[in-house]
Amino acid sequence: MSKPLPVEDVTTRPAAGKNRVTVVLPWDQDPTLAAFPKTPADGHLLVLETRAKIHAMPWHRQKLTLIVSSVRHFVEERRAAGFHVEHRLADDYASGVAAFAKWAKPASLHAMAPKEWAIDARFRALAKTLPLTLHDDGGPGGHFITTRDEFLDWVKGRKQVRMDQFYPLMRQKLGLLVDAKGKPEGGKWSFDADNREHARGVKMPKVPWFAPDELTQKVMRWVGREDVGSWGALEGFGWPVTRTQALSWLKHFVDTRLKDFGPYEDAIRSDERFLFHSLLSVPLNLGLLRPDEVARAAAAKYEKGHVSLASAEGFIRHVIGWREFIRGTYWWLMPGLRSANGLGAKLPLPDFFWEPERTSMQCVKEAVQSVHDTGYAHHIQRLMVLCNYATLAGIDPRAVSHWFWAAFVDA
Repeated sequence: MSKPLPVEDVTTRPAAGKNRVTVVLPWDQDPTLAAFPKTPADGHLLVLETRAKIHAMPWHRQKLTLIVSSVRHFVEERRAAGFHVEHRLADDYASGVAAFAKWAKPASLHAMAPKEWAIDARFRALAKTLPLTLHDDGGPGGHFITTRDEFLDWVKGRKQVRMDQFYPLMRQKLGLLVDAKGKPEGGKWSFDADNREHARGVKMPKVPWFAPDELTQKVMRWVGREDVGSWGALEGFGWPVTRTQALSWLKHFVDTRLKDFGPYEDAIRSDERFLFHSLLSVPLNLGLLRPDEVARAAAAKYEKGHVSLASAEGFIRHVIGWREFIRGTYWWLMPGLRSANGLGAKLPLPDFFWEPERTSMQCVKEAVQSVHDTGYAHHIQRLMVLCNYATLAGIDPRAVSHWFWAAFVDA
């Protein structure tokens, strides 16, 4: 078993019983979250990486690089801002928190409710024996716009649970593309029917990838070892690993690609992997961007007359409609969702999901090759190609889910 990349820890014991400590997991890289201290005098940070997580899946090499590099950049930035940061390796997140609590004996521990069901369950068990407060990962100070309870309350008593019924509430909640009475701009909530253009002959802007800095290169060398990185190309890594980089990506998207996102959002081209997609799901899921600021940036472009309503609305629907709805559905249906298999699909995942050259189905091969090379494929390839194939072929949904989790940088 490979060793994790060593950390350069401070290992200064906080004064026992007098300090407030915030536990930071890899997707919590947003210092405005409710669990975080506002100033260095308000509390310390405990940033955890785990040995178990590294070996839990055959992770894509770019995904491993992205997560480890962004976490370590976050540690550097928080320390530079004057915060005391304990950066530790642990067997798993829960045992890491327990060991730290035994060592430091803090007055209180705070954490955002983990995004993964299993980790969330372990943290809730910890909260029964430790002075640990879990803050909702939705609502003000959360990763998402809605709290988990708000979504569950909305679901109660409904015969149908559909995104198109939920999405208007998100627009009204944020005041995006609505009038003073909460009515939608343009007279309807969705302009999806307007976004059906093919992209033949359309010129695409280049993705502004980032050259890896010294810290990221160090992580890449570790991931590139045979006993660490499991799958996928490592060369060409250029994903944002800091909030500054993420903000520049957001600006580049709304300035150069948003205007064409709508018409071509459902297109596929063999010679263009990314088309006009934002790729902002990557920094969003790490906490480097917030969904409200992303949605507001798109709405502002429409309000200034720089993009069409169809493009702005189509993009906003992805961020505050589908993303919020699927997250809410996840917590509503878990843990049963882990083993859900309504069609009784039992076939194993085909080898060509790992080795795209082994299939002659061109659209499937191109989608998997994109994932292999970059850790990413856009939503039409995910839904209409990969998931449709998996459904029609009768592949075990748990196997498909695990592949997505391991292979995609934003999963």
